[in-house]
Amino acid sequence: MRVGSLFLLVSWLILSGCYSRKEGCLDTLAANYDVQADDACVTACCTYPSLYFELHHQVGDSSFKQGDTLMNVYGQLFRITDVRFYISAVTLLDEDGKSIIANDRIKTNTGLSVADDITIVRSADQEVEVAPFRAFGKFDSLNLSVGIAPDLALATWDGLPENHSLSFKNQLKDKNNALAVITVKLALVTPNGEEEKLISVSLPAGTPPASLHFPIAETTDKGDAIRIPVVIDYSALLGSIDLSLSDTMIIQALAKNLGGFFFVK
Repeated sequence: MRVGSLFLLVSWLILSGCYSRKEGCLDTLAANYDVQADDACVTACCTYPSLYFELHHQVGDSSFKQGDTLMNVYGQLFRITDVRFYISAVTLLDEDGKSIIANDRIKTNTGLSVADDITIVRSADQEVEVAPFRAFGKFDSLNLSVGIAPDLALATWDGLPENHSLSFKNQLKDKNNALAVITVKLALVTPNGEEEKLISVSLPAGTPPASLHFPIAETTDKGDAIRIPVVIDYSALLGSIDLSLSDTMIIQALAKNLGGFFFVK
């Protein structure tokens, strides 16, 4: 063997002995897929694109902001202080009608497993992250529920992280500190702009959610987040309710409006 060839062979053997295999995310659907990785990471290092709702707060066709004075069909003036509600059961359907669900899942103490897409939407939010997804391509429809299915709302959960929207620390609560699926705080206003009565009502856990379906036209590449503009219409939620009624009757009217105030723009 010539000296030059022998030198190259020895150099290759030395370098190959020093080579360190690289760990990384090997899921091609992940946002951080590493084409140079040799081995899948031992810990869960893959991150996935998320579905976001871009929120447009409106009163009918007009934009809404906190502090605006509104009028309902009874001529009553009011200001919304805060509205919060859960969305859940979010599903994207691709062009073939295949259901794409959230990548993460959570379990109840009875072992029931559901997609971890239960999210609180607030009247002060401009955008909410719903859940990560392992998918890309064309999506032509979106399903979701405003509220939470009664069996999930009344369930007990095993190992929820403290920052989860259903943890006792973060969950929506009614006046009795029990789980609620929507909370509304507002003030009746006199013609001269003075607040004369504060109203705070909630729909309790166990209230049937409103199941909604929307056609969409979204196309993504691998790793792309999905952003869908949605409208929250406070006139559809509160404009038809007589705010002079008892809290019980306001809550009953609120439940009827649950499905008509949240929609894709």
